[in-house]
Amino acid sequence: MSVIETRDENGKPQVPKSDAANAYDLLSDVIACIENEPRRLDMGHWLLHGSRLDRFLDASGLDPENDAPACGTAGCVAGWIVLLTTPNRRIDFHEETVAVDAEIAGRVREIQLPVADRAAQVLGIDDSTNLTMRGLFNGDVEIKNPDADPDDDDDDSYTTLEYGDERYVPAVIDRIKTFQRAHQDTLKATVIEPRGAAAK
Repeated sequence: MSVIETRDENGKPQVPKSDAANAYDLLSDVIACIENEPRRLDMGHWLLHGSRLDRFLDASGLDPENDAPACGTAGCVAGWIVLLTTPNRRIDFHEETVAVDAEIAGRVREIQLPVADRAAQVLGIDDSTNLTMRGLFNGDVEIKNPDADPDDDDDDSYTTLEYGDERYVPAVIDRIKTFQRAHQDTLKATVIEPRGAAAK
């Protein structure tokens, strides 16, 4: 398992790839991907690329020219699961969908799945809503306030983190690792198709 960073013929970094063989290792690659380039992680959007990424950075008070990820793409955990395992030509960045082949009435047809649904499918989980409720795909990034009662779970016990906060990426990495521990057997049993293969 490893994140494979590539460059185009002009030396510009491209969206990374993963050679993970199972879903557990893929989530480890998502962690490596966002640790290598923290600006790649934005839990508030499935996928950001091109002018959408520029507008987001500008609205966040950042300079799109200097503060964008080198590969020109940001996304949430679900977005990076899709990006690391799906050929870019099958991703619609504007609609935030993924082209997949599905058998319908005995014929294989290309359909569009929302990013969250495709990411859940890749992980071997049937319900993307369930993943959001478990925290893996949840857009809110919160940490427990250090002075809060450990047994208290009211809203005042947490601080919501924003993109760019130095605690943002570590909080999401903790969330991914917690999910890996809780679902280790299922994740390790879920085989990942190589990125170059057609999404099913």
